[in-house]
Amino acid sequence: MATLPPIGTQVLRVLIVEDNPGDARLLRAQLNECALLRCEVTHTETLSGIADSIAAHAIDLIILDLELPDSSGIGTVQDVRVRFPHVALVVLTGNEDPAVASDALRVGAQDYLIKGQADTPLLERTIRYGLERHRLLERIDAMRFAEQREHELGSLARLATPPATQVTAQLFGARPLREGFPAEFSALRARYEETLDLALEQKTFQVEHPITKELRDIAERLTTLRSGPRDVIELHTSAVQTKTASAAPARARAIVEEGRITVLELMGHLASMYRVLSYGNPNATNHANGSKAMNNV
Repeated sequence: MATLPPIGTQVLRVLIVEDNPGDARLLRAQLNECALLRCEVTHTETLSGIADSIAAHAIDLIILDLELPDSSGIGTVQDVRVRFPHVALVVLTGNEDPAVASDALRVGAQDYLIKGQADTPLLERTIRYGLERHRLLERIDAMRFAEQREHELGSLARLATPPATQVTAQLFGARPLREGFPAEFSALRARYEETLDLALEQKTFQVEHPITKELRDIAERLTTLRSGPRDVIELHTSAVQTKTASAAPARARAIVEEGRITVLELMGHLASMYRVLSYGNPNATNHANGSKAMNNV
């Protein structure tokens, strides 16, 4: 569920995204004057600075100017909403056109403020209503996601039920990994969970992590243990269930979505390694033949 603090009790961590120093100072002063909100305010001037601010301060609410040095217009709202869905969002605009506000709400903002027209009481009321809307949407999304998650994981789990024991044994001469090597299964699941975290961090904060290398190493160990596709599915399903069990709805959804990509990549690496074992490595053969040819010259 939502992790926002109850209104009027705990400190609300607010990030102002505004490149105009005067407007930023005014907002900070108004937030400090709010009667029913206790705010801890952070400021950045650019869209690119949001990720670092959220990572450092665990932001609850973003007040976002639509015109920034590195982004402008409704696309700014869409970018923030996609990358940081767990944070409540109030848009700040100097445009009085109702269509702009309507578009901002349509793509995910909880509310909006027009520069020069927002006194402290209006700012406080907008933030409070925006937070409540965000909480309500998170509860609705959580219920929908729970149904989708159970359906998706249930479908995957059916592929790794007892019949898999017979199929895996026939194909690879071994019991499922969880049964045959429970300690190895637990260790690989933990490593896969860490890889999911890295993949999600890479997507959210636009940082580079060696995701492919991690998945290839996991696939190599699975190959050594003569694991099959159903073992990969069981490994993935178990990891996703663990990671999403107590996660906020937005993060749980992001884990499931990113997991769809990582499990496919892991399956691809596993298939490639079995193909090399079955048919040999053509590149290695060609390299060896080339070396012989060079030696004969």
